[in-house]
Amino acid sequence: MEHATHLKTLPADLSAPAFVSAWRTRALTVGAVFGVIGLILAFVGNAMGDKFALQHLLRSWLLGFMITLGFSIGGMALLMVQYLSGGKWGLLVRRPLEAMSRTLGLTFLYFIPIAAFAPQLYLWARYRSTDSVRTAVQHGLLNEIQEHALNYKRPMLNWPTFVVVSLICFAIWAFYTWRLNKWSMQRDQEVGLEIPRESANNVPFWQKRFENLSGFGVVVYSLTLTAIAIYCVMSLDPTWYSSARATAFLPSSC
Repeated sequence: MEHATHLKTLPADLSAPAFVSAWRTRALTVGAVFGVIGLILAFVGNAMGDKFALQHLLRSWLLGFMITLGFSIGGMALLMVQYLSGGKWGLLVRRPLEAMSRTLGLTFLYFIPIAAFAPQLYLWARYRSTDSVRTAVQHGLLNEIQEHALNYKRPMLNWPTFVVVSLICFAIWAFYTWRLNKWSMQRDQEVGLEIPRESANNVPFWQKRFENLSGFGVVVYSLTLTAIAIYCVMSLDPTWYSSARATAFLPSSC
């Protein structure tokens, strides 16, 4: 049986099949329903005197935020790694990775409840001064080790710095996401999908352009994700010291 000859062009419509949209709607509906149920149960439990009910909900929300954040900026990081390493495998994964990176706006919305309810999650956001820490120790709410850690780490672990650093990280990620997606569309328009990329005159120009952006971008990605991992995850226990735990989020997000 002879194989049909395939043209060196992409289909005019690259959108997902119709059934994908249907499954996406079902998944969002189920997620919204259980999210509302969890929210109601958390506030009911908190009203009935269970002081940990809201914390359990927020910790679950934080876990979901870190997973979706890794999905979003992990796609951006893999996109930059592909531009640096080269290879034709990037032609297959470029569009999915770009789509992953464009979910950053939704991830930022997930971050807002974490910042708003930070005192429910983090001791350093709940006790924001030396006097409040000392009072908590006197009432048995904190021990001496926690008191020392909170006072020693206060220049970094405080709510205003947490918000500012997080906004800076999201702004940097948004810039790289916007630039990578914009340049990708411009390159396809200039090179032309009907022309093999090896024969296009401006291919070296775009390769060098993406390499220059991605080389520095991978370093920035490593630093910003490390900062977010320290603030959002490691600081749940202010007495915990680790020089490697935050960097473990780098490969896991990719």
